[in-house]
Amino acid sequence: MLATTLIVAALVGSSFTPRAVVPSVAPNLSVSATPTAFNPEASPRAAATAIEIVSSIAGTLSVDVVTEAGPVFGSLLSATAVDAGSTTAISWDAAGATDGVYGIRATLVDGAGVTSKSLVPVVVDSTAPTLVLKTPQPTLTATGPVAISVTAYDLSGLVRASLVVENQLGDRLGTVVVPVTADAAGATLDWDLRLRQRLLLPGVYRLRVTGSDEAGNVGQSTT
Repeated sequence: MLATTLIVAALVGSSFTPRAVVPSVAPNLSVSATPTAFNPEASPRAAATAIEIVSSIAGTLSVDVVTEAGPVFGSLLSATAVDAGSTTAISWDAAGATDGVYGIRATLVDGAGVTSKSLVPVVVDSTAPTLVLKTPQPTLTATGPVAISVTAYDLSGLVRASLVVENQLGDRLGTVVVPVTADAAGATLDWDLRLRQRLLLPGVYRLRVTGSDEAGNVGQSTT
């Protein structure tokens, strides 16, 4: 059983069920993972998470990957003797894992048989975010601003978003940064109809939004 709390937040209309896993840290054992969200199908440099376990006491250390429901997905380190103040470094490439939330769980048993456990959540995400751009309001204006609002459906959360502005023929004219919301579930902007500090000329324009998530996956809305 995980020594942690799972908080499930269903996102209506999403193909994913994002979850926040509260990490647990024992006083004499800590575990960290960098990055906390990654894509196993990305380039080798970004396709794994680096794990560091620090033990302030001596004992026998083991490290497992567990699923959100609790069962062990796999072992990263079998029972290994460690010294007080030691740091153990390993990595996980999520081989055989599907997209989802996992926990890296470190277990330390000291000389007296006392067990300590620490857990840090990681997200395996190989799917591009789904971005839904709401109809900008107003749709007819001379000077703006125009309200740009996009909803993101993604497992690891949106980290960057840009508004792409095109002419009627679909030629790209430029982009504008759209600030991501605090919950990483979307992005909003009151756009002043300017590109490179110049107001758009009268005409009809096409808009879409592109965005990337914490694992580096890139998606875009319809125009």
